[in-house]
Amino acid sequence: MQMKIVALLGFLLVVICSQARPASGASDFQLWSEVGLKYKLSKMFRFELDGLFRLEDNASRMKSLAPEFSFTYRAFKFLRFRAGYRYAVKPEYTDGSPTYYSWHRFFFDVRLRYRLKPVTFKYRLRYQEQFMVDNGFDSIYQHTLRNKLQVEFNAGLGFEPFVAGELFIRFGDNDGLLHKWRATVGCDYQYEAHQFSLFYRIQGMLNGSDEPALANILGISYHYSF
Repeated sequence: MQMKIVALLGFLLVVICSQARPASGASDFQLWSEVGLKYKLSKMFRFELDGLFRLEDNASRMKSLAPEFSFTYRAFKFLRFRAGYRYAVKPEYTDGSPTYYSWHRFFFDVRLRYRLKPVTFKYRLRYQEQFMVDNGFDSIYQHTLRNKLQVEFNAGLGFEPFVAGELFIRFGDNDGLLHKWRATVGCDYQYEAHQFSLFYRIQGMLNGSDEPALANILGISYHYSF
């Protein structure tokens, strides 16, 4: 019964989001990949190191390359705190030639989890500060609050299908608070210390941005825990 509910939620999420069409007609296909390590420092603390590589423009050119590290503190079974830093290299293309800029992101998460076997509900509230400094003169600062709700189903044999929705609220933008949304369906697979994830995501912009109004994203990741 629970598996049917998760499958229905995922189906409705894809159908609803697939009907969202940007007014300008601008859309894109992107490919996101991630590789990472998870190290359990103790029963309550965990360290993570990740490398992210993303392609845009129908997966034909680089969108960003970013190493990231974070620490997670498990206060209770249902409550976790996470803080981290990401250094991202992003190109801007002028006449086909890229100019690379460095972005810095600091983030802090509060994560809640409720398990009603075999279904798990997860909520993540993230605040992030992101900025770019160009030769010490021109700076761009972004202040963002992210709300994410995810539902997972333990299908057995290491498989865990999931659906998720996320809303970005950006402070200080002239175009308003609501920045963008994401809807995701995917599946995690755990084999001993190895975790693989495959997902499909739709991302829609809610205000002015250099990003496509609608992006279809295929993502894959691998993590090793020790």
